[in-house]
Amino acid sequence: MEDRNTDAAAEPLDAVLDRLDGLPLALDEVGAWVARTPERRFSDFVRRYDNHAHEYGIHSELVAGMLE
Repeated sequence: MEDRNTDAAAEPLDAVLDRLDGLPLALDEVGAWVARTPERRFSDFVRRYDNHAHEYGIHSELVAGMLE
């Protein structure tokens, strides 16, 4: 990712890891989603994730646990 999206590669991933509960495949998918477009950031993913969790009335911390 560093060669295609240097800004995203430098972002801290704490918020992403919190939401996905460290699920390896989910982390790979988020990385691919961010890398696909140079303007995307991991913070964009977190915002969208939280919006969807709110839309469905689910606390974002619980969403990852439901995927297990």
